[in-house]
Amino acid sequence: MTSNVHPAITTAQTPRRATAAAFDDTPPGTTAAFGDAPPRVDAEYQLTPHERVRVLRRMPELLEVEATYEPGGQAPVAHRHPHQVERFAVLEGQLAVTIDGCQRILHAGESVTIGRGRSHSMVAAGDRAARVIWQTSPALTTERWWDGLDELVRAHGGTPPMPAVARLLREHDDVFTLALPRPVARLVVQLLALMPVRRG
Repeated sequence: MTSNVHPAITTAQTPRRATAAAFDDTPPGTTAAFGDAPPRVDAEYQLTPHERVRVLRRMPELLEVEATYEPGGQAPVAHRHPHQVERFAVLEGQLAVTIDGCQRILHAGESVTIGRGRSHSMVAAGDRAARVIWQTSPALTTERWWDGLDELVRAHGGTPPMPAVARLLREHDDVFTLALPRPVARLVVQLLALMPVRRG
């Protein structure tokens, strides 16, 4: 049986470091969790002014995209995915990845796996765009969350105000939560959502 797992995922190697265990690559045998699926290229989302994704594959147990991180952007707020595993394989450029407060720079040919519930954020490093294969497993409502972000970015002509993002986040905390204790994260989101949205 021929695997349809993206070549960058199966060949990229992340050096293991005893002092940075957060960046250990996927343990042997676990890449199969991302499954096989026919390619489907039918959606693009602008998640921030400097980050966009193009869907490569979509199925219940896997959402795979090619992400582009433009230089000059800001890393998103540290966050967690309560029920999902993510994997990133850098194709071009450099990606600054922070997991549980530990940061390192991934270069082309390197990959990293982020387990369920781990605090993380990432942004392009250097002066050129980073092109990355990004897998999320299972997919859950991730694409609906991205669609909402895309609408907000376009509606506000750039970074949307936090109250608007918080209102969207209330509907998608199964796939994205702030990197705070769960009750605190929900309270912060609720308070932000109550604030007025100011349009420039």
